This record gives sequence, structure tokens and C-alpha cells, in this order.
Amino acid sequence: MARLLERYRTEVVPQLRKELGTDNPHALPRLDKIVVSMGVGKALENKNRLDAAARDLATITGQKPLVTRARKSVAGFKLRKGQEIGLKVTLRGRRMYEFLDRLITIVMPRIRDFRGLSPKSFDGAGNYNLGISEQVVFPEINIDKMEFVQGMNITIGVKARKREHSFELLRRLGVPFLVRGPVFRSTRGSLSHGESSVAGQAEAHAQVPRAGVQPLRDLRAPARVLPEVPHLPPVLPEARQQRGDSGGSQGLLVRV
Repeated sequence: MARLLERYRTEVVPQLRKELGTDNPHALPRLDKIVVSMGVGKALENKNRLDAAARDLATITGQKPLVTRARKSVAGFKLRKGQEIGLKVTLRGRRMYEFLDRLITIVMPRIRDFRGLSPKSFDGAGNYNLGISEQVVFPEINIDKMEFVQGMNITIGVKARKREHSFELLRRLGVPFLVRGPVFRSTRGSLSHGESSVAGQAEAHAQVPRAGVQPLRDLRAPARVLPEVPHLPPVLPEARQQRGDSGGSQGLLVRV
């Protein structure tokens, strides 16, 4: 029996039963399959890339990969329908648990600048997707014999009712997630940790007086009214005529 499978049966299942509140083992989340795929688009120019990728993928998974073909033609990529452009391997049962065990304990620590997996890569069905840029992180690959650098995509298929259940299953199996705050937020405002954002805001507003949002017209300052200026009677300025120094011209000086 695989080590990770034994851990799932002895440790993870009792914890999930207690947390989810169910005694039916078939209602608990469980691993279904792991799909490892490679997109080898450069095989259109060099046929050797597809053969080299197939050998590396078979060495990594211990299973012969399936060659995938293009479903339709794309003129922009010079692609014709039926051309071989990818590889994939589907793992189930013991090989699935052994591959996931090696992925968690050996491969991920060897990834450059690895700080954890993002919990936002779950799809609507609860499956988790992650990508690896180089196959050299797997210890089965000999760097001296490697011909091309090729990345891959790994899909961990989980049978669960909710994404939250899939997250709890993988987290308890040892998948290193980088969690900062609530992970999931549903349409009703509920969080993965069982907290409700709407209820939390209402409770906070009830505890703090006047914490709610006030209408804009109540927060606006009242309009400033200018004081009325009293009407003053016209005052005629005093005028004095002075004779100019040159030309005998007269000027009008006004005192205000």
C-alpha cells in the first residue's frame, strides 16, 4: 500500500468525518485521478521534441503517455487538424498516490523560489491545477541526458461536493498551500472557514454605534450664507481743479 494512501485511511478520514459531520465514507472527499500533460507545440518544427518529451514523461510517471492530436486547424499557428502536438498520462490508484507523495515531499522543495501553492487554482468541480516550468525538478530526470526543457501541467482530480472540501483534503494530505486569510467566498458571502461576511459586518455595526454607512446628504456641511450688505447712499468725491505746469492745461484730481 502506498504511504499516502495509508495516511488518508488512518488519519485524514477520521478528521474529515469529524469536521464535516458525516459517518458515510462515500460522502467524504477523495482523490479520483491525476492527469499530467505536456503541450509540445514546437514539435511541428522539430519531431524530436515530441519523442524526447514522451521519454521524460514516461520516466516521471512510470506509465506510457498518450499522444494528443489537434482537433482543428489554425492557420495563424500553422497547425493542421490531426497533427501530434501534446502528451498526457492519467494516473489512478496506487500510482496516483505514489506520484502525489513524490510531488509533495521531493519535487516541490526543489522548485526555485517556492513559497507555497495558491489556493485559488481550484475549478468549479473542486479539481486543482498547477504548472511546472521545467521537468528537471523531478529526480528521475538526468540533466546530462536531457535534450529539451519542457514544462507540464498537473491536474489533481478530487471527488467532492464543494471546493472547500477539496481544499481540506489536499491540505491534510500535505499539499503546501500559501493561505492568507479566507480562501473561498461564495455568492452568498460565506467563507471557507464557516464565517459569514454579511453577518460579521452586521455584528460589527451593532457593536459600534453609528458604524453604518450614512447618506451623503447627512454628511455634507450646510451651505454657507453670506451676510447681507446694507445699502449705502452715494458719496460724491471732492474734486479740485489744479492748473498744470506746462501748456496751461487743467487736470481733475479726485480724492476718495
